[in-house]
Amino acid sequence: MKRKPLRINFQVIPSREQRYPTVGDYWQDKDGVWQFRVSRMGNLFYEILVFVHELVEWAMCESVGIREQEITDFDVLFEAERTAGWHKKNEEPGDDVRAPYRVMHKAATRVERLAAKMFGVGWGLYSKAVDNS
Repeated sequence: MKRKPLRINFQVIPSREQRYPTVGDYWQDKDGVWQFRVSRMGNLFYEILVFVHELVEWAMCESVGIREQEITDFDVLFEAERTAGWHKKNEEPGDDVRAPYRVMHKAATRVERLAAKMFGVGWGLYSKAVDNS
């Protein structure tokens, strides 16, 4: 059986244009193209690091059958809980023990940290930029 070609569209956008409060997002559109969006942070390497995280997380979730809709549903729930005061600003949905993609998120973060080191990006400054985006 022949596999369809993988098509990915990556864009850096203003945070207000994200589907929900997040710095990185992905979904498959009606044409089968995987859409990746990263919030503009004014630093190309920061934006690439978020994309690397999202791409690795997506691929790992795909490999074990975790659907994008499960991830999005959980993230939206988590953000609603944050609005209600249940979570701090710098807590990530993927770190929550309830996240269906927690293992993949943590692995993607390790890859992201390695890439940051290779780019010469300080993790502390980068994390603050992510938290403020």
